[in-house]
Amino acid sequence: AILPVNSMPKENRVALDVDHANIEGYGPPHSYKNIFFVIFAQHYGFNPVLVGNIPENIEDYKAYVTMGPTAPFGEEEVAKIRSYVEKGGVLIVFDGYHAETPKMPSNSAANSLLKTFNMSLSGQLLGEVSYFGNTTWNYKLAYWIEAKIEAKPLNSKLMHNVNASIRMYAAVEIHGGTPIAAYNGKPVIAVKNVGEGCVLVVGDHTIFRHIVEYEPVFSYRDPNLKKLVENILIFLGGKEQIGV
Repeated sequence: AILPVNSMPKENRVALDVDHANIEGYGPPHSYKNIFFVIFAQHYGFNPVLVGNIPENIEDYKAYVTMGPTAPFGEEEVAKIRSYVEKGGVLIVFDGYHAETPKMPSNSAANSLLKTFNMSLSGQLLGEVSYFGNTTWNYKLAYWIEAKIEAKPLNSKLMHNVNASIRMYAAVEIHGGTPIAAYNGKPVIAVKNVGEGCVLVVGDHTIFRHIVEYEPVFSYRDPNLKKLVENILIFLGGKEQIGV
């Protein structure tokens, strides 16, 4: 927000989509999902840049990230992102069950992009829905739901030192790619090499909703999710910034 984009080192830029995916999130349980990703990215030396249209110089970005998209990607946008990935770029898609907004309840927006890579999201919520604490008398809208599951890590460099399951709250099954985490045998995190680059899909755009606790002391509720995010940023070439 302080530095002009063109003054940032190319190797440090990460594009965070705010055109197809609302940066504010949809409702308080999800409004921090982008913020926490930005904090992690900065801690590993990256400069997240909020982008509307696909940047003309997208090849200058280490990754293009979209979280919970609700606006479909057009043919030209898909072609530009596919070319970017084939030439060595990394596409990261977070998208799960859209219980929090009637605008786009399905995964059609994410799938409009993923289809070019022969990947897709099922749209069907995994796990048992919990309505406890989600009633109007607790000052929460009745249509907020949670279906917390424990995603089992599979063999992958991105799961290095992820020693137990990762908590997901609105997960859907991923079709295509190589599974790196699964729930009851259904892939919920997957990767796919495409040309010189790759695609990473996390089947839950609300995965960061409870990533930290502030009381009684600041702590991470799910250290395995924290480790996964760190592994992703290290994979992108990031290095932990001491004191940041």
